[in-house]
Parts: sequence; structure tokens; C-alpha cells
Amino acid sequence: MKLDAGKSMGPDNLHPRLLKELSAHIAGPLTTIFKLSLLNGVLPRDCKDAIETAIHKGGPRQSPSNYKPISLTSTLIKTLKRIARKSIMPYLENSSLLSRAQHGFQRNLSWLSNLLTARESWVKSKDNRRPVDIVFIDFSKAFDKVHHKRLLMKLESLGIKGRLLDWLREFLIDRRQRVRINSKLSTWTAVRSGVPQGTVLGPLLFILYINELSLLTDSSMVLYTDDLKIWRELKGNSDTSTLQEDFNKFSGWSVE
Repeated sequence: MKLDAGKSMGPDNLHPRLLKELSAHIAGPLTTIFKLSLLNGVLPRDCKDAIETAIHKGGPRQSPSNYKPISLTSTLIKTLKRIARKSIMPYLENSSLLSRAQHGFQRNLSWLSNLLTARESWVKSKDNRRPVDIVFIDFSKAFDKVHHKRLLMKLESLGIKGRLLDWLREFLIDRRQRVRINSKLSTWTAVRSGVPQGTVLGPLLFILYINELSLLTDSSMVLYTDDLKIWRELKGNSDTSTLQEDFNKFSGWSVE
């Protein structure tokens, strides 16, 4: 069982170390349960609960905006989410459905490849003595604002259908979360939008949600999850206007 024994417990209060130690005894029954879950598109509500905790990103600790939320979810279901992700990724990669501009959470790509791709283009323009206009975009609270119904429609349009789509629908709906600060817990709150951060499945669902962004622009662009850079080499007077039009398209998309 692939679990990090150093991770924190989720709402189920099952420590990863305990499951790892018992893996030889529980692997068989869990395999049966996981198969039934995926075959029937069923996931118990308790398995979708999350405890939200915050990691300080930098800056004044008194400002809530300087904290990144992390979802602590069921330790047991993390393995099932990995199975679901592995069911999706080969299809997406073999069908070349993922945007080539997206460098987040993809094999052989990273924040470094994102930066190197952009820098190579900018240096080439500089060598040709042509100016470049660049726009940096960071979608605010992007993971939290994913519309579930729209996400499911996009997944279906990418060819993710049948039992797997049913399971993903079940994974998204009827979620609850509570916030933990130090040892204090808030009451449970229904989650009506968004995908959970800090999980193996959440980032994949998010990049599929924004996968169409590269189709909106006539300029160059790269993404690392929700961080976006678009740029255009200025060869003539129309290039600045084209870049502004691309920015307007992204702005319009984000408020749809």
C-alpha cells in the first residue's frame, strides 16, 4: 500500500502508519471494496469529508491571504483516488488531450520546464532585437471556484464517460469540510464548488477544467496549474492589441 507514514490523519482518524503496517492483512478486502466503488460509482459520504488546514506562504502571519489551504482527506481513500487518477492519465496522454501549455502535474514537466520554455522564447526575441509584452495571471481562489456541473461536462467532452465519470461525479458532490486552527475545529460546512487541494486527484481535475484556455489565445502561453503567462513579440502595431484581446478572453472566461 503506497502511503506516506509521515502524513497527518484525515477525518477518519486512520493514521497512514497503521494502514501501512496492516497492509498485508487488509490489501485483499480493500481491493474488493475499491473495485466495487469504481464499478458502481459509489463513494460513502464520510469518505469525502475534509479537514482544511492552512500552510503559511510568507508575509505577515496576521493576514489570511498569506496562507494556502490544504485538504486533509480520508487516508484510506487516498489509495482509491490514486487508482482513479491512474485510470484517467494514460487515456489523456495517449490521446494527447492535455494542453501542451500546461506544465503542472504532468509527467516530465514541472515549474522549471514552465520557466525554461518562457525564458527561451523571450531570449530569442531579445536576440532578434524585438520587444515582448508579457502578462502574468494568477486566478484567485481557483481551486475553490471550480463549478462541479461544468467540470463534469468538460470531462465528458474529453471522452471520460461511463462508470469512471459516475464515480468522479460521486466524488465531487455532497462534500463537507471543516476548518482546523491549532487544535480547534469548526462545524461542518457543505462544499458546493471546488476541487480539494493537497490531494492526488484535485489538481488533475483542475487542469482539465482549465484545459481549454490555450484555445482562447493567439499569443504564446504557458501554465503551471493556475499560474498563467501569456506573451507576444511586438513585430507591428497590431500585436499589442492582439495581446490585450487575449487577456480580455481570459478575463471573460474566468467570470463565466
